[in-house]
Amino acid sequence: MMKTRTFQILIRLAFLSLLFVLSFSLYNCGGGVEGHTQFSSVTVGIRDIVPSHLQSDVFVKVDNNNDGICDSIHVQDDTVVVSLYSYVYSKEINKNPSPIYIDRYRLTFFNASSANNCERNYSCALLFKESVERFISLSINPDEKVYTTIVVIPSDWKYILMNYCTSPADSCKYNVFIELHATEVFSGKSVWIDGEFTVNIGDYVQGNANTYKDGKISVISEKDNNCKLPGE
Repeated sequence: MMKTRTFQILIRLAFLSLLFVLSFSLYNCGGGVEGHTQFSSVTVGIRDIVPSHLQSDVFVKVDNNNDGICDSIHVQDDTVVVSLYSYVYSKEINKNPSPIYIDRYRLTFFNASSANNCERNYSCALLFKESVERFISLSINPDEKVYTTIVVIPSDWKYILMNYCTSPADSCKYNVFIELHATEVFSGKSVWIDGEFTVNIGDYVQGNANTYKDGKISVISEKDNNCKLPGE
């Protein structure tokens, strides 16, 4: 069953990748690969994923007394912002378009590098072996655009990742297939809306994880203090 679903996702990824190439050629705009579906009264889809190429920093260096020696490190969740839209495609026919409710999302990771050091180590590769599903609560009204913050690399994973994904040579890169479970409230019809982005995991001076807060998208990744860890 898992192999069948993985094959289906790979086929959809190939189709989404083709859409991305075509959309880039035609419009020269980016931000993740879009997916959409048509319900009874509205069309709903992913408009954008920010960033479309996530740089996940495995740890943040902290220098409490500014002596150039790192006193500690800490980790944080790395997230992307997904913007979704609902479009009433025929206002003359659909006099009472339905809101959409999204209750969960699912992430499936695919190795994107033959040199991926994480995939060579069982405890690390295990993090990405199965799809990850998490619950959210999000409503989209007709003709509305909304934003939601999605956790991609949780902070607790980094205690394993920091052992295998620190240098560029580690090449810890994944294509991420995202699915959001959407229900048209009035009809009860449910579908998965999908998209695609990439994540690179390593020891960055500052990652580029984003969140949506107070009406705007902003970077939440903290920047390393200018210090060296013992042994560097």
